[in-house]
Amino acid sequence: MNSGSLRDMPEAAWWTGTTRGNYFRLVACVCVANGLVARAIISIMQKGMEQAAWSLFDVSAIIWIAAYWGLVLIGRGEGLHKTNRADRIVGSVAVILSLIPQSYAAWIGLIICVAWLLGNAKSPSPMVRGTRILLAITVPLFWAKLAFAFAGNAVLRTDAFVTALILGMPSNGNMVQFADRSGYFQIYPACSSLVNMSLALLAWWTVVNLVPRIALTRVAGVAVAMGLCVFLINIVRLVAIGTFRPYFDIIHGDIGNTVVGWFTLAVVAIVCWLGIRSSIGPAMPGGDKSDQPQVAL
Repeated sequence: MNSGSLRDMPEAAWWTGTTRGNYFRLVACVCVANGLVARAIISIMQKGMEQAAWSLFDVSAIIWIAAYWGLVLIGRGEGLHKTNRADRIVGSVAVILSLIPQSYAAWIGLIICVAWLLGNAKSPSPMVRGTRILLAITVPLFWAKLAFAFAGNAVLRTDAFVTALILGMPSNGNMVQFADRSGYFQIYPACSSLVNMSLALLAWWTVVNLVPRIALTRVAGVAVAMGLCVFLINIVRLVAIGTFRPYFDIIHGDIGNTVVGWFTLAVVAIVCWLGIRSSIGPAMPGGDKSDQPQVAL
């Protein structure tokens, strides 16, 4: 390629030969990968590669799907422009943070990266929608854990209270008595409704950002419905644990996690699709197609 052809590529970042979108897509990919690698390694060590793969390495399918679409959209629209010095500095900081052997550092790096893009992009471009999705990924993986550090006991006590109320058994903090009165089981953060509800909201937010020009007020009820469905699924599982103690290891273990995880994904997908499809409504005959919401595939 000669110098003339290089001058004909104003949107290419001269120092890397890539675009702004591809640059930040790579940075975000490094942050996400380093944020999830520890969980994946532990899953493989505990379960073996095959079983870990079936459980998606103990990472919700909603997170994988959201990460994929966030990375896809981030390279579109304004993502075709060239990088500048500030972009490269922010990206370098994010990558350096992600290399720290603590998962929370990678999520902080991702937050810095997408916050920079949101502050320097024109809304509602595909890049903005992609960064919104990537920012939302940090809710169940970072912010929910941070919330538990301050209000975890209250959340777990609420789960325990509702479960005990349905079982007709007493609860003590985050502990609930089995229905046969043979002992108590404890509700940990991983079994909390808060984490599962944050995943439902992530799914909703991902779909909302895949359908441009849709008013959030029209689909807010869908988010509430999805959150309630996930909350009920989680409570039903906790009640089942308390009712069928002989099957505790199955319901609470890998089999239960896998079945409930995929069932929750199916329910979330159905409720989200029906709700948003209903909110969008059919296209108006003879109307301007540019005004109709379209999935950014």
